[in-house]
Amino acid sequence: MKTAKIFSLILSAAVSSSFVTAYACNAEDKETGTEYRHEREIEYYESDHSLSTNNDGISLRRNIYNIWGTLDYNNFVEDIEYDNVIIDQIVVEFTVSGIGKDSELVKSDGTKEPYYAWLCGSVGTNSQWTLEDAGDGAVKINGDGNYTAVWNVKDASESVECLILQTNINYFPYTPKDIPDDEKKPLDGTANITVKKIKTLTEGELLSGDSNLDGDVSISDAVRILQYLANHEKYYLSDTAKKASDVFGDNDGVTAMDANSIQKYDAGVIDSLPET
Repeated sequence: MKTAKIFSLILSAAVSSSFVTAYACNAEDKETGTEYRHEREIEYYESDHSLSTNNDGISLRRNIYNIWGTLDYNNFVEDIEYDNVIIDQIVVEFTVSGIGKDSELVKSDGTKEPYYAWLCGSVGTNSQWTLEDAGDGAVKINGDGNYTAVWNVKDASESVECLILQTNINYFPYTPKDIPDDEKKPLDGTANITVKKIKTLTEGELLSGDSNLDGDVSISDAVRILQYLANHEKYYLSDTAKKASDVFGDNDGVTAMDANSIQKYDAGVIDSLPET
């Protein structure tokens, strides 16, 4: 009865709870499997000149690392310090501000295109540039707020040549009208993209039930699953996280029963995961 009540409380909180990731936790006392990869934060410093545009001159972007750029165009940026191997994915948490509730681009022909943000660039042998390249890793922008973009890299890499948080947000409408279009610059307007956190995955052991990939199994993993089930576009789970989350049933994917099993494990009702 107590287990069911606690699980019910988790479910009711799942949509509104904020997910906070912890790092480098010790998980040696838990039941483990193999091929675990847990999140590691990449140190980041935001340069004053790193806000610029795509080659079209209007689409706002934040340059994170770009050794191919030039200072003349404000896109030569080295704002991350990286000393490890990038595995599976790069995750960038960021804030969009200064566009109000706007969520779409109105083109000159009157058609509308939803605002999106995605990661692009070149990481070792991996490269992607367009919204289509980014696929499910792109995120729809629904006005000012906090978002997460993901790059699922195919091949591990020790090098980053270019990493950009790109959007299709036209910054012109958010600049003073008295500035001629050919003289406008991104910093003239209110539209802004601010990177909050950059994460990647490092090798370790697969920990059954570790849905948030923080190296531990706790009630937060159950909440993470329920958040994902309630709104998978906002609360993203990587393939690795989905594998760690599937702890109930016969490889039936991520369900609320997985969250229930994790909650039971955390409460000491069961001794190990997956639940058999």
